[in-house]
Amino acid sequence: MDNSGTDATLSGCWQYTDGVVGLWTAGQRIDPQSCQSPFVWKTSSCSMSEMAYADWCAGQPDYWRGEESCANVFVYKQSNDTQICLNDIHCAQDMCFVCEIDL
Repeated sequence: MDNSGTDATLSGCWQYTDGVVGLWTAGQRIDPQSCQSPFVWKTSSCSMSEMAYADWCAGQPDYWRGEESCANVFVYKQSNDTQICLNDIHCAQDMCFVCEIDL
């Protein structure tokens, strides 16, 4: 662990000052202009599927400033446990990403 409380392998990724690390997922709103639009997993430019996993962080998704249409994963330490949850965020934010592969 580094001083922020997160795994050192994530040290080059986007981080809040409190040690929360953000990682991109393939989750995004079907209609980025609507706060009521559901999130889907976009697997290619022509393919998307329903977002069955939606363990959102408390108060999320909140469509802050009408600009948050993509989903990222927050990874952070709470007590001695690592917590992971989804957050909606502006799609242009720079951060590391999570890849999906077929095995």
